[in-house]
Amino acid sequence: MNPSSHGRSRPGCPVSPGPARLYGTGLGREQPHELYDRLRQRWGPVAPVEIAPGIGAWLVLGHAEVLELIWNEQEFTSDARHWSALTAGLLPMDSPLLPLVGHRPALARLDGHEHRQQRQVVTQTLDLIDLRRSLTMVRQRADALVDSWAVQGGADLISQYAGPLVWGVFAQLLGLPDDSGSRLGSRHIVDGTDEAARAESVLVGVLIRPAAGKRAAPGADLPSWLLAHSTPLTDEEVAHNLVVLLLLGTDSTISRIGNTVRVVLNDSRVSTALATGRLTVSDLVDRALWSDAPVPDIAGRWARADITFAGRRIRAGDLLIPCPAAANADPEVRGTEASGNDLTRD
Repeated sequence: MNPSSHGRSRPGCPVSPGPARLYGTGLGREQPHELYDRLRQRWGPVAPVEIAPGIGAWLVLGHAEVLELIWNEQEFTSDARHWSALTAGLLPMDSPLLPLVGHRPALARLDGHEHRQQRQVVTQTLDLIDLRRSLTMVRQRADALVDSWAVQGGADLISQYAGPLVWGVFAQLLGLPDDSGSRLGSRHIVDGTDEAARAESVLVGVLIRPAAGKRAAPGADLPSWLLAHSTPLTDEEVAHNLVVLLLLGTDSTISRIGNTVRVVLNDSRVSTALATGRLTVSDLVDRALWSDAPVPDIAGRWARADITFAGRRIRAGDLLIPCPAAANADPEVRGTEASGNDLTRD
């Protein structure tokens, strides 16, 4: 493939001392949107970053560029086996990066026919969820958590409401005990701590062990429905697809709850509009999604060949990370200043 040019570029971008570090203690001193704005001003829609010592990547900040990166399967792959840092042996097998962006036999990390086949299986399986029954379950769990606040005299929104609520619902869908969230250590994976590799091993083990039993005695849960699908998946494929659903589903839903409540509390116009019916709950959630993406960065993509993308020279095997949180704030789609009149978005 011949190198090609994509998207916007930033000619004459000022010289920088090097890629921004997205790890370590220094990262916490800067708010995410401040970081994205700084990187955008310096580099344009695609910025060089370092995600671990000696491990470089490209953070994709532009709205149009994120969309192209996600949808252009001809030039970008979801399969981490193309990652030059991995093939060059720069990453140890216990690297905390691998549980998040490494290869796994699941739809989010595959391309082409394998991806489409697994996506069909997972989508059709999710369609089997009884939404009315799930809504009843969510209400019952939410009411019980809120009722407990009267006894305690207060509560933390995330640790005592959103977290237990979301984990309880997902645990039931996966056929796991209610307290599984505290035991599986998924936060280690999402946060990329030193315990990430061990936590992933535990999580996959917990999800793969019941497969044989559910083949013989299926229940009303996602593992049983995946195993019973007409397109067979191996026990390993079932477990890894459940890992993806669990990691992405729980973390994004918990964050969405927190972000939505924060929008209401931080803007009196929003709370008033919601109370008077000028703003629907759906509008509120949409506003929160634009203001703070529940998952700032999503699964990476790798360049299949040397290309020029948004003015940057990308080498085959380079990791590119789509950043919806930055893309939502792209001046190209939101304007340089918010009008303040549309309460559905900033």
